Amino acid sequence: MLRANVVDRRISRQIPFRLPQGTVGETVSLNMDEDWNGLDKIMLVWSNTGTGTSVETELTGTESMVPAEILSQPGNLYLSVVGYVFGDDGELERRITTAKMPTPWVVDACGDLEGTPVQESGADITAALLAAAQAASAAVTELQAQAEAGAFNGARGAPGEGFFPAVQEAGYTGTREEFLAALVALTAPAPQAEGQAQDEPAADMPEA
Repeated sequence: MLRANVVDRRISRQIPFRLPQGTVGETVSLNMDEDWNGLDKIMLVWSNTGTGTSVETELTGTESMVPAEILSQPGNLYLSVVGYVFGDDGELERRITTAKMPTPWVVDACGDLEGTPVQESGADITAALLAAAQAASAAVTELQAQAEAGAFNGARGAPGEGFFPAVQEAGYTGTREEFLAALVALTAPAPQAEGQAQDEPAADMPEA
């Protein structure tokens, strides 16, 4: 809570003298002399050299909220107090004000107010690549089976787009090169122990 004395139309701040930028819900407590008794309304005028703006709040009792918008930037924080007396017809009859604060409060630059979004982990990306590669491997096996059954013995047609567009439609968001790299890693033969017979060469992969 900010505190200040208002005596002889002058404002003198009390400890604490500083508060961080971005503070919300801060209050001020004013210890005021008898000049401010019997007024119809007392307004507090806040200004921050960092924002270049002024904001008014009404004082009820001896405490008031400090506007959050006036604390949005670092700078020197000034307060003026203005009191009003109105006649029965609503016309202004009397107004008293304070002198400019000789020493303002200070709004210091704050630390980070928000963290950065969590990035997708490398393990999650690898799992997505492997899942896409497994789906592609199953598609290759099916195509090979159809070819062996003679399903593609007709006249050669126009070159197709490959199966990579279908992989993208299934939700894969990586590049063609990343997909092929994952597919090769998945379908590569396991290392053979010394003296163990080698497997037959893997069939050529269809163009993606």
